[in-house]
Amino acid sequence: MATPRRVAVLLVGGVLLAGIAAWLRPDQAGSRALTLPEQLAGLPRVAAGEQAMAQTQRLHGDAIPITQAAFALYGTSAQVTLWVATAAGELEAEAMVEAMREAIAGGDSAFTPLAPRAIDGTTVYPLRGMGKEHLYFSSGPLVVWLAAAPAIAEAAGQAVVEAYR
Repeated sequence: MATPRRVAVLLVGGVLLAGIAAWLRPDQAGSRALTLPEQLAGLPRVAAGEQAMAQTQRLHGDAIPITQAAFALYGTSAQVTLWVATAAGELEAEAMVEAMREAIAGGDSAFTPLAPRAIDGTTVYPLRGMGKEHLYFSSGPLVVWLAAAPAIAEAAGQAVVEAYR
């Protein structure tokens, strides 16, 4: 059975691999099952795809209980990356976010957790790492992870919460 730390580490790895796959296959128009914003923080979506689900299943099997996933890059230099997954339900999405939070807080991660905060009534969990500002949260059955260049992280965070609340 996967520990919460292992799940979080695998999830982060899946996000990064899905991003690489999306970047290499920008011909994908976007997810049919999940809606990805056309722009975030004033940056256009430059790549999107459904391969996030396949990557997550390949890496995690049933350890990450999601039914759909999509990934997008924004800006010509991929200043913003967005990963959105659908869990079986709201409780499952909340449990996934809590497992990620606990695993990352455990210190065996490439990320430095910051204090949780609210954006428009949604609790988000911000992080720093890999040269970007990150945040993740759940909204209904969705789990959302955003990575943004520090200069636009605040605007991107606001935009993604507005898109998925």
